[in-house]
Amino acid sequence: RPGDCLKIAGEGMPMKRGEVKGDLYLLVAVEFPEDGWLKDDASYEALQKMLPSPPPPIEAEEVDELEYEDGADIEKMGENSGDPRFASEWEEEDEDDGQPQCHTQ
Repeated sequence: RPGDCLKIAGEGMPMKRGEVKGDLYLLVAVEFPEDGWLKDDASYEALQKMLPSPPPPIEAEEVDELEYEDGADIEKMGENSGDPRFASEWEEEDEDDGQPQCHTQ
C-alpha cells in the first residue's frame, strides 16, 4: 500500500570490507485514482482505446524468491551495520562551552 516501508534482508548495498550486503528498504509511493473515477464500462472502453496496447508479458527464465518484512521502520535502517553515521552517538550535542579547543603556546 502507498506509504508502506518494506525491508528485504541482505539485498542492499555491500558492507564495508566484506562480502555481506546490508538490507534494502523500499518506500512505496503509488498514486491511485479515486474510487469510481470511471463511471461506467463505456468510459473504461474509451480509455482503453486511447492507450497503447500493453507489451507482451515478460517470461523470466530464472526468478529469485525473496522474503520481505512488511511494515519495516525506516528509522532502523543501518542500525546493525556498524557504520557511525547510523549510530546515535554522532547526533549528540557537544558538551563544550564554545571556547577554542587549542591552547596558545
